[in-house]
Amino acid sequence: MTSSEINTKLQQAIFLLCCLMVLLIPFSFSWVNEELFEFNKMLATYTGVTLLCGLWTVRMIISKKIIFKRTWLDIPLVLFLFSQTVSTIFSLHPRTSFFGYYTRFHGGLISVITYSLLYWVIVNNLNKKHIQKILLTALVAATGVCLYAMPEHFGHSPSCWMIMGEFNVECWIQDVRNRIFGTFGQPNWLAAYLVTLLPLNLTLYWQNAEKKPWLSKFYLVNFFLLFSTLLFTKSRSGFLGFGISLCFLIITNFLASQKKDLKTKLKNKKTLTLLSSFIVSILIWGSPFTPNLKQIWLKLNQPPAIKQPVTAVNDNPAVSTEPELKDLYAGSDSGDIRQIVWKGALDIWRRYPIFGSGVETFAYSYYLDRPLTHNLMSEWDFLYNKAHNEFLNYLATTGTLGALTYSLLTLSLIFIGIRNVINLKNKKIKYKNKNKNQITIALSAGTLALTISNLLGFSTVMPTILMFIFAASISVLNQKDKQQPKKTTPIQLTSVALLIPLLMIILHLLLNIWTTWHADYLFTKGKSLIALQEYDQGLEKLQTAIKLSPKQALFYDELANTYADIAVQLSEIDQATASAEFTNLAIAASDQTFALNPQHLPFYKTRASMFSTLALLDPQYLTQAYDTLETATTLAPTNPKLVYQMALVSHAQNNIEQAIEHLKTAIKIKPNYHQARYKLAQIYEDQENWQLAQEQYQYLLDFLIPNDPNLKLKLQNVQKKIQQLNQD
Repeated sequence: MTSSEINTKLQQAIFLLCCLMVLLIPFSFSWVNEELFEFNKMLATYTGVTLLCGLWTVRMIISKKIIFKRTWLDIPLVLFLFSQTVSTIFSLHPRTSFFGYYTRFHGGLISVITYSLLYWVIVNNLNKKHIQKILLTALVAATGVCLYAMPEHFGHSPSCWMIMGEFNVECWIQDVRNRIFGTFGQPNWLAAYLVTLLPLNLTLYWQNAEKKPWLSKFYLVNFFLLFSTLLFTKSRSGFLGFGISLCFLIITNFLASQKKDLKTKLKNKKTLTLLSSFIVSILIWGSPFTPNLKQIWLKLNQPPAIKQPVTAVNDNPAVSTEPELKDLYAGSDSGDIRQIVWKGALDIWRRYPIFGSGVETFAYSYYLDRPLTHNLMSEWDFLYNKAHNEFLNYLATTGTLGALTYSLLTLSLIFIGIRNVINLKNKKIKYKNKNKNQITIALSAGTLALTISNLLGFSTVMPTILMFIFAASISVLNQKDKQQPKKTTPIQLTSVALLIPLLMIILHLLLNIWTTWHADYLFTKGKSLIALQEYDQGLEKLQTAIKLSPKQALFYDELANTYADIAVQLSEIDQATASAEFTNLAIAASDQTFALNPQHLPFYKTRASMFSTLALLDPQYLTQAYDTLETATTLAPTNPKLVYQMALVSHAQNNIEQAIEHLKTAIKIKPNYHQARYKLAQIYEDQENWQLAQEQYQYLLDFLIPNDPNLKLKLQNVQKKIQQLNQD
């Protein structure tokens, strides 16, 4: 076989592998990992791009030349890679910046390199016919994604059928019937994927309206399917992204159309059909901003509400011994929460203006600048590892340099679509070139839709893959056709010799990817076994996971907590020596966690919890628990939970005055912190400071937990004590 024939087959293999990636990665998820969706999609991407780069390198070895074409996107892409590399070097935690935040990995330096390589592989190995087929494959994959996701809206999840053997939605904690997510794990992530593809679907519908009516019907049905699924996600960011991209698509096509063509399009039945599809979809399913027909009908025919007197659900105060959180915050508006997080992101940027805090380190840097107003939100105790605005996320984590290069990259993709408007105005342009320019505009519109969606959220694996495939497609579609002379030289032994080390490198990379997945699987399995108190098997899984991935701090963090629990249980059955051994193991595992990652706030919480557990064996460990929490407050000075836990430790040490001061501080930074107020009231009761106890119980009843029977009883008892003192 000649080098020319092998070269052709290698190109075909690259094309097929690209199609497989576009087809299969959207469906990549599992229920046996710590993170079900993004983790698996990212590792699948690493696998695909590793094989693609291997095939590309084989082409160069066989051809005995560097196969690399200069494109218009090379400079923006190289600048973006440079900014991410520099930010990784100066990061708060370089390992996290290099690999990405565990367990998603997307956004780390390796993932950025992977996406960039995907772009260059496509540009340097595929032609326009390949591109058209890859884009069609992407739409076919989207059809499958929608067919998988849509049943969730009607109470039937294919995932639950695979996981539990029951075709319902009971396997999900989220209200998946209200907002579907299919194989993407989150409604906004699914919406971002759909809006990226919808402009392409619309353009192909228009292109085939006259030439291939049967094909245009497929695109029309597919549009209805994709758009209906988008409505089922109820994603405001996705809907906004699609709306702006649709305006972009209409305006650019309007500017590019000749007068005669424009009149024909406006009068064409296809236009009315498409418009009807929009209206019918929104009327049937509703949108994030408008109700559906059923909701409108029910509202019009709803009888006037009759106000009922509010009564306590439980009249027996003995049932409740402590006030319960009964939806105190009623779910804060996501827009309000985003604005607070955005303010924190800007504060991070002011702290690290040039290179940021480090790629993917938002979860580490945000809590130092976390606004106090976040404590009044329903999601006040959530871990935020993204700024929920892609631009601000880059600004915070990669600084001005990263934000500017990211903007340059995305704007370059959008600008190329606008530039093709000029080409479409040319009357002498060939029909095929017109189609090519229209597809380029559609791909730019899809990139714009994704960019707008990300401005209210953050990027994920599959939409980012599409973005880089779109970038490569635009580059290939706008290249001039050049026929390269085909050489038919035989393959030499030197070329074969070079293939052996290449094969070893590829196998090594693939083995590392598998090891990463397998370690996470063992870690997740070990956690579930330990939760069932099957400690022997659970510890074996955790320890094996650590052997496979010895630098993953999260694994040691879990191990430390487990060792501490075992130490206490052994002490309870009079196994003092074994208990002491596990105590030492717990502390050693926790020390290793901090040696690997001293920046992550949850690790401090785990360490404090571990020492609090060990304090059941020796009260002296309470001092170390307190010191850990005190150190944590330097990383998160506005976190009231840390201060509240310090108060609990101080109270356990019988340092009552210090406990009171900490509780007051926790209440100061979070006035609606009902646990802190309740604990403070209890301490005041113990001190027989009835007046101050009454103030706290009254506040809880008036503003936080009205009609709680336990609080009412507490308040009545305190008031009786006050009356007795006054009478005396």
